Amino acid sequence: MDELSLNRAGRLSSRQLWESIQLGLWPIGMFLVLVVMLLSFVLWTKPSGAGKVLYAMPLAGMALMAYLTWYFMSAAWVHRVLMVDGELSFQERRGGPAVIVGGIWLQNPPQGAPSVLNPGDRYRLYYVGRSKMFLSIEPLP
Repeated sequence: MDELSLNRAGRLSSRQLWESIQLGLWPIGMFLVLVVMLLSFVLWTKPSGAGKVLYAMPLAGMALMAYLTWYFMSAAWVHRVLMVDGELSFQERRGGPAVIVGGIWLQNPPQGAPSVLNPGDRYRLYYVGRSKMFLSIEPLP
């Protein structure tokens, strides 16, 4: 079964599943790095009094990385394929190009998408819920 057929059935291909898992791996790595940094800081500096305020920054970073890890990994494990119908447009955003269909914008569409897809035409867009990872797109009549 090709990827578009799987997406129509609400499923991810093995390649798409692996890409969605990879999206969640970088926060895990960052979380582990922050844990090691915090432990190193505590063991080597042994702050006391007002110096304990310095714990707040690495703890906030760890909390953010833990949240991002949960957010992206839960999207990968749930395998929730969503779809939206609507008019297509492209927009340049801070993180790169974005494709917009039916009010949903997805960052980093596949390479070459702007040259093959026609802005203003109606399309059905398939994506992973939460992480908004682009899966596939098809024209509507």
